[in-house]
Amino acid sequence: MSKFMTVMLAAILCAGAWAQETCTEDFATDGTFNCCVFGSGSVFGGEEADSVVIAGGVCTFHKVGASGGSTEWVAMAVGAMDNRIAPPWTVEYTIPDTSQLVDGGAYLVNRFWIPGVPAIDWLSIGRSGNSILIGGGAYPSVDATTTTSLSIKFELNATDFTVYVATNGGAYDAGTAGVYDNEPGTDILGFYLGSMDLYGPTVVGPYDIAIDDLSITADAFPCGGEGEGEGEGEGEGEGEGEGEGEGEGEVFFPTGEVTYVEPFDGNSFLSDCVWTINPLYSDDSTAVMDNEQLHFINTDAVNPVFTAQFETKLKPGFTFSWTIPTADSTFGGGYVWGRMFYQGADLSSCLVSAYGGQYNLFAFATGALAYLPLASYTVTVQYVVTTEGVDVFWGADGAMEHVGGTTPTFPAALDPEEDVTIALMGGTNWYAGASAFDIAVDDVTITSDQLPQCVRDLMLPVAGVAGLLALAAAVLAGGTAFVSRKKKQ
Repeated sequence: MSKFMTVMLAAILCAGAWAQETCTEDFATDGTFNCCVFGSGSVFGGEEADSVVIAGGVCTFHKVGASGGSTEWVAMAVGAMDNRIAPPWTVEYTIPDTSQLVDGGAYLVNRFWIPGVPAIDWLSIGRSGNSILIGGGAYPSVDATTTTSLSIKFELNATDFTVYVATNGGAYDAGTAGVYDNEPGTDILGFYLGSMDLYGPTVVGPYDIAIDDLSITADAFPCGGEGEGEGEGEGEGEGEGEGEGEGEGEVFFPTGEVTYVEPFDGNSFLSDCVWTINPLYSDDSTAVMDNEQLHFINTDAVNPVFTAQFETKLKPGFTFSWTIPTADSTFGGGYVWGRMFYQGADLSSCLVSAYGGQYNLFAFATGALAYLPLASYTVTVQYVVTTEGVDVFWGADGAMEHVGGTTPTFPAALDPEEDVTIALMGGTNWYAGASAFDIAVDDVTITSDQLPQCVRDLMLPVAGVAGLLALAAAVLAGGTAFVSRKKKQ
């Protein structure tokens, strides 16, 4: 090859490399992220407050609680901040003192989410005996007795990713390919890094795990350069909103807030309207209609599972509830989880199990919230989701009471224009082990002014013109219209 061609090829390759930007967070300023991509705070709910500490040139996950728990997260999307980026991009960081990983105890957790679902749900870094396990052993482990510092890098592409590991300041290894839980494709993808001593550790209590040199490389950053990212985001959002509103010209009738009850009459639901069955974790045979109820079913008594999801999306400003008819349910070690996602990550939510001789209301990273006697005929859970967070109510046999010592139960700053995904599903109790179950839910209810026309059409025709006029008058007066596909006998 001629010198001219060699130089030109090198120039082209270098130009490709220059097209990417790298933002490295060295934590040089106490209490502040200098790389605009990252922030910290509560993401999944129940995290110990003020547990991400930037000081002394490192970022420390600092837990003081004596019982098992979770710290806050270093994240690309937290609160009103959202700097998620579509792949390809890479992120890496260093654990400068691996002795802080507690043998059989505290560990780091890496999570990557696209809107609504995990791309890489749970990749932990923790110590077990003389080994530091990465991804629970799915990726090459390192010798804990000779490794004083550990660096990890994630190279994220649209359909695949690679994990690289380096020890004691050396070069990265050749990398190990991973398989996404859900491929991001062109969706925005966010990185969340936290720590905990939940779900397995035998050693719990206070700990400190520090990281340093958190670095992300991408084509561009949403928050980069003279407010460029912010300007692009606003323009895109306004354009889409105006285009949809002007193009569709959709006007709901009746207007205003509507309460929609799905009673599963005829062993069916109003599909292609509000709810769908999403076979994200298991196929749709795990979420079936029977006895005019929705049953979450699992026959695998060996492996932990999630069933398919009964799913919808709404913006904050809605109420959501579901009821478990206990006589028609076999819990085993299973539960029903009213799971919710917001900005690509879990929003604080609750599950119901029958464990320890009672019905338990439980939130991950928070623990048990309330209890009901096994003699209860029905158990109902309700969320009131506003821009201030999630308020939780529950009760037995028609009685309801507020849950938690704060209002809302799970405070969170939610954007009124961002969707919250509701994913009602069954699962296996992490503390009870794998188990078969068949848990029924009924009368899944949503109250919202966002419910589509296909729900409102169920009200029409109302008993004659007089009834229709009465309905319109009630709605105009600020009332809530109520609709069920069929009233049960």
